Order: sequence, then C-alpha cells, then structure tokens
Amino acid sequence: MKKKALYTLFSLFILLLVACGTGDTNNNTTLGSLPTQGDINERANHEEDMNEDTTNGEGVISSMRYEDILFELSADVTSNSISVHMNLTNEADKKRQLDFSSGQKYDVIIKGEDGKILYHYAEGKMFTMMLEMKEINPGETLSYEDVWTFDDLSNYDELLIEGTIVTYALDGEEIDKSTFQQTIAVSL
Repeated sequence: MKKKALYTLFSLFILLLVACGTGDTNNNTTLGSLPTQGDINERANHEEDMNEDTTNGEGVISSMRYEDILFELSADVTSNSISVHMNLTNEADKKRQLDFSSGQKYDVIIKGEDGKILYHYAEGKMFTMMLEMKEINPGETLSYEDVWTFDDLSNYDELLIEGTIVTYALDGEEIDKSTFQQTIAVSL
C-alpha cells in the first residue's frame, strides 16, 4: 500500500514538473518573428509616448510609456557578456499594480542579425505557477536584470535584444502581452 502511494505521489510530482516547463527548443526563429511595422503601429495606438533608441555612455536605451508607466530597456555590452536592464517606473500620482500569472516576471531574447536566437532567458527554465501581484508606488521603479555570458560573437556586427515584462494585467485590467515589450539593436 505504501509503495502504491509513493508511486502515485512520484507520478504527480513528475507531471507537475513537466507541466511547468516553458522552454522553447526551436532555435531557428528568424527575424520574421520580430514585431512588424503593423504590430508597432497597433501598440502605438494605446501608448502615450514612444521614444527612439538612444545611446548613453553605458549602452543602448529605449523607452516607452503606457498609462503613466515608463518602461525602459537598456543593454551594456562587454567583451564576453551582455547585461540587459528592464525598468518600470510609476510616473502616476497613485499606486499601480502589475499582475503576473507565474514566477516569471520578465523575458529576454537575443538574436543575431541573421535572426537566429542566440539566447533565450526562459528556455529550459521552469517557473512557479501562481498568481502574483507587484505594487509600484508613485515615483518607484521596479527593476529586472539578466546577464548573458558568451564565448564568441565574432560572426556578428549587431544583435537584437528583446525585453519583455511578462505581466497580464495592470490595476486589475487585462493588457496585451506585448504592452511592456521592446526590441533594441546593439553594435558589437
């Protein structure tokens, strides 16, 4: 009897592990999967302000606003790593709430100029399946960072970095999954 109960418990555990996986093993994605001009125009219809990529002394920065939330995506490149920074700043006079459907709060995809995915933060990872809410007070910034260490990128002159805050609702209202998503190009 104990053996059967242990077997059942073990089977449920394995099923849970398999169900929580989010990795995508297709590394042959092309630039066609990047947002099209139509996608960008559609997003711009509900964005209050969208800025072009700029370069500061540290790297490339891109920013956009959605309902008084400033989303900044930046990247710093060294000889063997890329640090990707994502910041959400509440510019409103009231507290804002982001709703997440899992333990994954952000995603980063780095592609070569040929469109090949070189790095995907979520690939092969498992995230807890739980609803979580993050509150951002007025003037407060919620920050995420991911660092990718690589061996050799000498075949590439430029990389495309897509950063996404993986939230499904703002202040209890459902939003499009690409609301807090941007792509920047960095030169190597």
